[in-house]
Amino acid sequence: MHRLPNYARRVEYLESTGTQWIDTGIMPSSKSGNVLVVDSACTGGNSVGCLFGVTSKNPGRYYQLNKTTTASQFRLITNSGDVFYTKDSSFYSARHEYKLEANKLYIDGSLLATGKGQADQNGNMFLFARNDQINGIPTGLQVGKWRIYSVKYTRSSTLVRSFVPCRVGQTGYLFDEVTGAFFGNSGTGNFVLGTDVAGGVSRHAVIAPPARRAEGMTRSGSTIRPAGGPSHERVIPALAPSARRIMEGRHAA
Repeated sequence: MHRLPNYARRVEYLESTGTQWIDTGIMPSSKSGNVLVVDSACTGGNSVGCLFGVTSKNPGRYYQLNKTTTASQFRLITNSGDVFYTKDSSFYSARHEYKLEANKLYIDGSLLATGKGQADQNGNMFLFARNDQINGIPTGLQVGKWRIYSVKYTRSSTLVRSFVPCRVGQTGYLFDEVTGAFFGNSGTGNFVLGTDVAGGVSRHAVIAPPARRAEGMTRSGSTIRPAGGPSHERVIPALAPSARRIMEGRHAA
């Protein structure tokens, strides 16, 4: 597990105002062994908007949780076919743990809904929005108004993503403690930032040190490695595509 580099600061949450979203780089599945946990609160009232989502157009498969235009109503889709559920609006505006274990949705540990069917997805899941993959190009639709405090995705008991909100300067990101990469806004505008977390660093202890400079480095996926180095060389925390311009020392926290 990677800790947050020293040029970034942990914040309590990232909040989308309805135009920001993040591409997680994960192709999710609602089949057994896949677990998504999102610590979140809905700030959108009765407006439509996804907490997370992706759709595979051919064939039509969905993996999403979104607010509908009906007061206090939400929709879960884990393959095809909608499952709607309703609770008091004050419930959703509060902070809760949303856990999608295969096609079963739990909120704060209690089973709330079971999706119709299970399926693998062939596109990346977005947070704060749904990836519609129109003509093969990921497009953020149904962008939601949510606060996200943390996100974890596990596949076959292996932790694939462990996102924590952070800022570099006044720009918000989700930092992945698994890969050491920053994932930034793919939409427009800026995330609203929660307050700085005491200590301002990842809760995990040591791991790979941050990069001192970009020279002599090559990219492999969402990580940066020493140029010419084998895959077992130490991984240096890197920047996701929308955050690559930021390197240590370039911005003051």
